[in-house]
Amino acid sequence: MGSIHGYWYPVDRQVPETFFLRGASCWGWATWSRAWQLFEGDGRQLLAELERQGLTHRFDLDGAMAYTRMLKDQIAGKNNSWAIRWHAAMFLAGRLQLSPGTSLVRNTGF
Repeated sequence: MGSIHGYWYPVDRQVPETFFLRGASCWGWATWSRAWQLFEGDGRQLLAELERQGLTHRFDLDGAMAYTRMLKDQIAGKNNSWAIRWHAAMFLAGRLQLSPGTSLVRNTGF
């Protein structure tokens, strides 16, 4: 396991009380130093490995999310997201995130 999360996206279908997903998110979460040791800050290396292993579609939750595009945008300097690199590193390491079926945190802004 790589992280635990208190946030889950609002969805219009029933999901389990808790569940695991491969990778990691960045809202209302915690991790361990053992997982941080797996973090790779070089987006190019992460993308190359996702492509080498043929995992981009799976990384994108079977096309439901544009994570590969976000990683490419980070590489191109269009965003400065550490979170996409965190997600990719955990995904490639086979780490799971424990998520709640209903969000336990709320973003109220700054």
